[in-house]
Amino acid sequence: HGIIDKADPFGKTALYMACARGNHETVRELLNRGASVEAADDTGMTPLMVTARGGHVAVLGILLQESPAIEATDSLARTALIIASEGYHVGCMRKLIEKGADTTKQSANGMTALSLVCRPEAPAEKVEEALKLLLSADGDVSDAEIHFGLQTNRFLPGASVLAFRGGHLA
Repeated sequence: HGIIDKADPFGKTALYMACARGNHETVRELLNRGASVEAADDTGMTPLMVTARGGHVAVLGILLQESPAIEATDSLARTALIIASEGYHVGCMRKLIEKGADTTKQSANGMTALSLVCRPEAPAEKVEEALKLLLSADGDVSDAEIHFGLQTNRFLPGASVLAFRGGHLA
């Protein structure tokens, strides 16, 4: 794609930087001019991933129209969904899941989207919404992940998680 995809010394393109800033107008213009949605930086982060990290829902929607590799991973084996989950960006998580993101993928350290939203330091106001989304999106969430969530999350009682699963562990 030539100059439109020229990267800085760290591999960041203009599209990557516009996505990181959540600048939807610039993102749309760069895509119209042929910018690559797959151009990753030196750590393997794609525009989709950096958008998910920032919680930029509108920009994520624009990128998803370009059919990016939704399961691409960075150098830590994190997908865009895992990265969105790290920041409790439920809006981004929802859009990625609607486009078919795998909720069971694991990062290099074994973390999934579900285990990330269940961390002890999770903000109480975000946990329940994220858990509902993840548990309703994937009937294949493992018992181990649910037990991990129950053990590590002090904000959401186990009964609530069980209710999301129909009252029992699968």
